[in-house]
Amino acid sequence: SNSNRLAGNTEVISEHPFEVVIAAGDLQTRLAEMRIRTERLTTHRGESDIVLVENALSVLYEEMKEPLQRIEELYLGEQSHIADFKDTMDLLKKQQAECLVFASLEDNSLEAVEQYEQNYLYPLYGQALGQIDKMIESAQNKKMQYEQEAELLRKDIIRDSLFIMGLMIGGLLLSQYVLRRQRQELEERIRLFDSLST
Repeated sequence: SNSNRLAGNTEVISEHPFEVVIAAGDLQTRLAEMRIRTERLTTHRGESDIVLVENALSVLYEEMKEPLQRIEELYLGEQSHIADFKDTMDLLKKQQAECLVFASLEDNSLEAVEQYEQNYLYPLYGQALGQIDKMIESAQNKKMQYEQEAELLRKDIIRDSLFIMGLMIGGLLLSQYVLRRQRQELEERIRLFDSLST
């Protein structure tokens, strides 16, 4: 039973926390790329640049779906962490769209676009990254929890094995004692029979 539980814990560690950390790392990479793409608007804001940024953001959002889905399936922490992150991403997507519109207006300077990003986009990038860090920390804590449980199970298995071995040795010694007594009794009866026969 303990061996099965130990194998189960090992499976959970390999299939859940590790996978969540990998998927969260993918999300962090995509967010960093998003920030780089939108920062382009602070130096280039021609029509082609805006279209380029818009297309790049669309591709990045598409690429985020798979790791986010993996986290939703495998995350062992609070589900509110995922919900908060998705809300932040929805807000970020809306602000990015508004930033593209803001950058396309000829009246706005590059400095104004940069200020807009600092006011509306950067805080959301930071918030989203912080939420991902929280999920990674939770996954790592779960991994440590399962490792500790696995260590306790390992000790239980050793203790139980020693106990069973002790019972087996005790049973062997007891059976040898009983057999010795029976042999002595048999030898005594044979001696008595021989004496009577004589």
